[in-house]
Amino acid sequence: MTSLTFVFLVIGVAINLGNVKALSDDEKTNIHAGLLPFIAECSKEYGVTEDQIKEAKESGQIGTINPCLMGCIFKKVNVIDEQGLFVPEKAEEITKKFLPNEDDQKKAFDIIKTCTSVNEKDVSDGEAGCDRAKLLYECFIPFKGAAIDMEELKQQYVEVIMNCAKEFPLSGDDMEKLSNKQMPDNENAKCLFACAYKTSGMMDDQGNLSIEGVNKIADMYLANDPDRLEKAKKFTEACKYVNDVNVSDGNKGCERAALIFKCSIEKAPQFDFPM
Repeated sequence: MTSLTFVFLVIGVAINLGNVKALSDDEKTNIHAGLLPFIAECSKEYGVTEDQIKEAKESGQIGTINPCLMGCIFKKVNVIDEQGLFVPEKAEEITKKFLPNEDDQKKAFDIIKTCTSVNEKDVSDGEAGCDRAKLLYECFIPFKGAAIDMEELKQQYVEVIMNCAKEFPLSGDDMEKLSNKQMPDNENAKCLFACAYKTSGMMDDQGNLSIEGVNKIADMYLANDPDRLEKAKKFTEACKYVNDVNVSDGNKGCERAALIFKCSIEKAPQFDFPM
């Protein structure tokens, strides 16, 4: 793990790699050029070596690294001010500079807004900023973990869809409708989603939405993000009505799958889940 990656992970500088799309080589070069001098200077000042950072990462103890190193880098880039307070406006400015993609910027801005709460915490070192830097680390790190887990979930779901598509192939028109968040009005498309929901545990053998199964997935992949986990469970609760709708294909689940899909598309914005 390089010092640069350590900075991304710890301070984010609003650039949390787990929460953005893959950076281009040019973007990585720009970030590296902008931050490397500060990393080198602060590492030297606080006697933290590359090997120590690597060892802390491998042992899962990054939080034990001297928080004053984090505070030093924060101050060098003006993300922590002379009073030892987090400066969200500066974090947003850095985000705009290094992340041109608007979706990535929005995700970073949301994290910055959440982590502004560290300024309300009591610290023992005042304007030194070391304690505040550690609080920022503790605020940023769950977002990285959650983002990685969600990407893993998305990848697994894509694989399930691909496997089910072998039994229930889609036409070009079907795929176009799905890309526009519309369920095609044919059995193959509906049954493909029933297959995917059942395979992933989101639908039971009776062809009903499995509240328990969906919540189990949420618990697994959103454990590091309690607020989002709560929203996910409320999201599922909002769609449980689909089990009360009469369908014509019983435990086959295809008609119910279409209802689940429709509810997911309609309710997602209410719970801040992009679809």
